[in-house]
Amino acid sequence: CIFMLKKFSALDTVLTKCELFAKQYNYNVYLKLKTIEGKYLIEKGKYDDCILLLTKLTAQTKNNTILCEMQLTLADANQRKQLLENSRAHYQYVIKNAKDTIQLARAYNGLGSYYCVLSALDSAKSCYDIAYNKFYQHLGGQHTRTAQVHYNLGLVADRNYDLFVAEQHFTKALIIYKKRVGDLH
Repeated sequence: CIFMLKKFSALDTVLTKCELFAKQYNYNVYLKLKTIEGKYLIEKGKYDDCILLLTKLTAQTKNNTILCEMQLTLADANQRKQLLENSRAHYQYVIKNAKDTIQLARAYNGLGSYYCVLSALDSAKSCYDIAYNKFYQHLGGQHTRTAQVHYNLGLVADRNYDLFVAEQHFTKALIIYKKRVGDLH
């Protein structure tokens, strides 16, 4: 929660003070903390550090949910570094192995972004549609994750010169974001 709220000084404290205890007494909690640290490194623009940290840890985890979360974080870091094939491989790993619907939806959304960057817009739309359906079924139509997919579908429609559909998706995304995070976010 403190990461999502951008309370980075509090996050630094949690990571520093809890790491050794978690590693000694609950290894899965330790791995979750390290995954959050990887996301934090991405936030700081330290993509290589995130990749190094999580690549080492993926070999040490047997928990499928945690491993898929690490793969999603690695995909994000690789995509930001424009290592698109590495990113795609991480997303495909999650699609093949995740049991969690939200992780699957995030993987399809990320894979859609991969295809969008490559201008494979039909493939991007297909992935975004799958992500949207999974988010919608699990989180509902007013969640920010659903709004993100609306935005992505709007980008695809815009690049296909379907301005009416693009406007519909952008408007839906805007309404959800305004409702959830306010006008000034």
